[in-house]
Amino acid sequence: MRLLPLEYKKCYIYGLKSKKILLDLLHIDRKIYCKKAFINSKITPMIKIKNDKKRLVEAPDKDIIIIQSNILKALQELEFPSYVFSGIKGKSYIDNAQVHANKKYLFKIDISKFFPNISRDKVYKFYLKKLQTSPDVANILTNLSTVDLDFKNQQDIRMIDVNEFIKETSINERNHLITGSPISSIMSYLANVDMFEDIYLLATKYNISMTVYVDDVVFTSNNRIPSFFRKNVLDIIRKNGYRVSEEKCEYYNTPTVKKVTGVILDKNGNMQVPNKLMFKTHNYINEVKKGDLTNIDKLQGCLVATKSINGKLKEFQGQLKKIKENKE
Repeated sequence: MRLLPLEYKKCYIYGLKSKKILLDLLHIDRKIYCKKAFINSKITPMIKIKNDKKRLVEAPDKDIIIIQSNILKALQELEFPSYVFSGIKGKSYIDNAQVHANKKYLFKIDISKFFPNISRDKVYKFYLKKLQTSPDVANILTNLSTVDLDFKNQQDIRMIDVNEFIKETSINERNHLITGSPISSIMSYLANVDMFEDIYLLATKYNISMTVYVDDVVFTSNNRIPSFFRKNVLDIIRKNGYRVSEEKCEYYNTPTVKKVTGVILDKNGNMQVPNKLMFKTHNYINEVKKGDLTNIDKLQGCLVATKSINGKLKEFQGQLKKIKENKE
């Protein structure tokens, strides 16, 4: 039995055949913003290093981000399956982890270099076949959603670094979904909806809970997750052209401490605040207590996260509210 398909007609881009109407919907006042070469010129690829780890970043100019945000609003009109947490309005990494609380066994995979391996062709087919737009409308939308690294100045020092990084990693698509776009998280699911549906149906067959959070796919159960199930999941992903690093696959076959999208699940499956977040929160609290309000907004965010995970430090939220009121 197949899942009920997404009701694509709820998206106001669905069935669009007119380029003029598309430009009006996206508030584009210059036709040059439809051109692939022009859009590529306004995206800056670079390699950034964080925690000794290199990653590809493709940063669109502000005007392109505004247009992409308008596309995102249209895509967010869709009603997504409950297992999807990738860029879904009102859902967070904590909600994703909550699905897996109180479960004994866990299987977790990380799709290698997911965004830059989502080809232009997959994005184009989503707009053309799923949203039923005309080819020229699909082409414009795809131009705004992807970047072609071959259009960049290959002598630019940043491109030299990017090209070297691509050679070192498992990136096969030089023309791919932009890594730094507002659309990217939600499109990473939509461009691969058939793949994820196949995996979800397999999980449902064996009464296994599943969530998708961008490139993290997590499965949990109170029964042991069979080895054949794990193999079948990896086969489906590879069949769709992606790689899964064996080193990044995690399988827990005994009740133990686990980590799901940054949230700790203890041996009993209860959600716990990660040490890093708790440490950061306490540092901000100490700053505020000393009268330093520089990071007060960051503290607010940390308190919201800790409260959502397991209710810790919620008593300080009331105090923080009074401090912020006095500050204003």
